[in-house]
Amino acid sequence: MITDNEGTGTILDADASTPTLTIDNVTLGEGASGQNVALFTVTLSARSSQAVTVQVATANGTAAATDDFDELPPTTLTFAPGEISKTVAVPIRGDGTFEETRRSSSS
Repeated sequence: MITDNEGTGTILDADASTPTLTIDNVTLGEGASGQNVALFTVTLSARSSQAVTVQVATANGTAAATDDFDELPPTTLTFAPGEISKTVAVPIRGDGTFEETRRSSSS
C-alpha cells in the first residue's frame, strides 16, 4: 500500500562504456642476489573521455614484502583522457634462499 505518493529511484551509470581495469600477470625469476624489476601493465578496457584514477599498491601473497620485493606504497595512477595503459615497476629482491615456485589460485 502506498500512503505518501512518493518514491525514490537511483540510476547507476553502469553502461557498457564504463571502462574496467586489468593488471597483467608477471613471471620473473628473482635471482640469487641483486635486484630485478617486475613491470606490471595496468590497462583500461576502453578509452575514456575523462581522466580515470586508480590507486595501486603491493600486497603479500605468494611473495613477501621486504623478503622478495620492495613494498610499493599506495600510489595513484591517472589515465589522461584517451589513455588506456600505464606501467607499474616493482623492485624484486634476489636472495640465495631456495623457495618453491608458488602459484596463487583464484576461486
